[in-house]
Amino acid sequence: MRGFKTIISAGFLASALVLAGCGGGSDDDVMDDMTQSDADEMARSAANTAIMSANTAADALDNMSSEDDVSNVEGLIMDARTAIGMVPKGEQAELTLMLQDAHAAVNKQRGRLEEEQRQADMNREEADKLARAAVAAAAKTLHAGLGVGSVDLDNAVISISATGAVTGASDGSTTDAEFKMTKDMVPTHGNWAGGKYRVKASGMTDEAAVYSNRDSSMPVPFSDKWGDATDGVADIIDENGDILQNNLTGRASLIAGADFASGSGGKNHTKDANDNVRVSGTFDGGSGLYQCDQSSTTACRSQVDGEGGIILSGGWTFTPASGAMVPSAPSGDYVAYGWWSRTTSKGVDVMAFQDDIGTAAPASTTNTVTGTATYSGGAAGQYAIYNPLDDGDSDSGEFTASAMLTAKFGNATDEGTVDGALTNFMASDGPRPWMVTLNSGDADNIAAGVISGGTTVWKINDTAADAGGNWSGNFYNPAPAGNAGDAPMTAAGTFTSVYGDGVGRMIGAFGASKQ
Repeated sequence: MRGFKTIISAGFLASALVLAGCGGGSDDDVMDDMTQSDADEMARSAANTAIMSANTAADALDNMSSEDDVSNVEGLIMDARTAIGMVPKGEQAELTLMLQDAHAAVNKQRGRLEEEQRQADMNREEADKLARAAVAAAAKTLHAGLGVGSVDLDNAVISISATGAVTGASDGSTTDAEFKMTKDMVPTHGNWAGGKYRVKASGMTDEAAVYSNRDSSMPVPFSDKWGDATDGVADIIDENGDILQNNLTGRASLIAGADFASGSGGKNHTKDANDNVRVSGTFDGGSGLYQCDQSSTTACRSQVDGEGGIILSGGWTFTPASGAMVPSAPSGDYVAYGWWSRTTSKGVDVMAFQDDIGTAAPASTTNTVTGTATYSGGAAGQYAIYNPLDDGDSDSGEFTASAMLTAKFGNATDEGTVDGALTNFMASDGPRPWMVTLNSGDADNIAAGVISGGTTVWKINDTAADAGGNWSGNFYNPAPAGNAGDAPMTAAGTFTSVYGDGVGRMIGAFGASKQ
């Protein structure tokens, strides 16, 4: 504000000088009586005030001053120079010398700021270089895993049970280990929903993304789901004391109660006068009462397991409240697709899979189907773009996409065709301008429920690579009885694709439902 006032004073002074030079005028005009000496004195006063403001602000500059601080002083110096220009010429040089310390202070701090900026640019450039190198290293490793691969998954088949549990021979033996579902969110494509899974064992980490068209659960009476005493769930009993389930072990994730242990510790529950412990809570979301008969040697105890569930020991029972409801068990018949990666000290390997669970078997007799059907769903997989000549071109990670297929069914002697496209690619850090075309094979054996598939073409922006990679799959879920001529309800498969003479590689799987 001091600089602004100085400019006003200089402007006013200039007007005053003009008026003084003209002479004469009205008696009401105070400028008529202003002599040149008066104007010069006003100019000197304004210049001194501006010089003092600039010097005071410059004295306050130090190595902590910001760009705005330095710019402010530079502005005050300019104001002072303007004010000096209004004094008699013979006095301007001396007044200008009074600004030399302010100039020096500003130049010093301006040099410091420029050097700091240069250093910051150098640091940013080095950080960017290291980041590009890390991205390229990750892309190089995954690029190899999407090709031949340094870890063999050929004999390690992933399995999805009727309850949705995901298992695989992750310990390198024939013993299956159950994957733990992570909290990573994955997109839903129509009626295809999925999840991310992970398990670590003996120097290896297995990860999987599994999608399925499994039906969602609906609320049902407690006894409809948990009324089978042979199913094997600290006893669940009814109001008459009859056992509905005879083991709560292994059901920690279904047990909840406000008075149970929390955090990382355990809790020994206090008995009442009848040596009983009672805790209100829920089992599988259904409300009821937990009870434990506490003898003199066995404590009624609850403890949080590693997944946040509750482990009970000491002879607990659970009695559901009247009218308690729980989610029904989802259908055990569905189709699944996804990818599975294994990382060891040797590298990483990735495989894609499709699987039919329960009675969702491939549609093996579609030779009576005629006409055209479209299928829509999603795809998921992993990709790597590795250019050893330019780190900035490297990229790798997981992806999801939309899948669309068109089936033109033939007959028993004229095999039909199936083609399609994968679009709307999304990586972990945002969308990718890609499309993968699924070309129809020369002899798609639709009549036997098999999609022989053909080559794939990967397009980035508007530039398509040569055809490379391949895809195949199956039709699942034949049309309901009485609709033998209708197309199967589901299609699923796996695919690979390459770009730029192998610079880009991807592998994945898809699932789609008839529209």
